[in-house]
Amino acid sequence: MSEERQMFSVAELVEAVGAPRTTINDWLTRYAKYIDYEMRGKRKVYFLSSVQVLRCIPRSHGDFR
Repeated sequence: MSEERQMFSVAELVEAVGAPRTTINDWLTRYAKYIDYEMRGKRKVYFLSSVQVLRCIPRSHGDFR
């Protein structure tokens, strides 16, 4: 599997980004148009590009890291 097609659950996004789950859920809703995902049954799976977008959010707001 190529790195770009690597898939992440919400729990894995939390681990990869280092933000609380409630924060990640908020960002996934607030910035949905910038975050790539795919439906797998009833669940969404996210891609490496999604992790990169989520990592940029706190930096753009000066929140952490």
